Amino acid sequence: MKIKKPLKEDQIQSNFVSIYRMRYPDIPIHADSSGVRLTIGSAMKMKRMGRLTGWPDLFIPKPVKSYHGLFIEMKTPDGDVSPEQKEMHAYLLSVGYYVTVCRSVQEAMDAVHKYFNA
Repeated sequence: MKIKKPLKEDQIQSNFVSIYRMRYPDIPIHADSSGVRLTIGSAMKMKRMGRLTGWPDLFIPKPVKSYHGLFIEMKTPDGDVSPEQKEMHAYLLSVGYYVTVCRSVQEAMDAVHKYFNA
């Protein structure tokens, strides 16, 4: 019997985005490129162009009740949220965005459903 390897963070995110886009084709979802490996030169260029440390992986620009939109930080089941991410999440919450950390496709879909139906 072949043992299944756990999904990597980018695989969880890609699977979630595919399902999300099928389920909600009229509500955009945007992915931040911070999880992409870059050369030092490209990373410096992106920082000059406005890339921020700690920015969540995904954004859904749909206001619901008192929130301006939904940010999702994707992690593996054993992945840690960095101090920079915690700080950014706290800031985004303080200015009216909903922020959640999800560790599976199902958890992310549940978070979206909960947010849209709040």
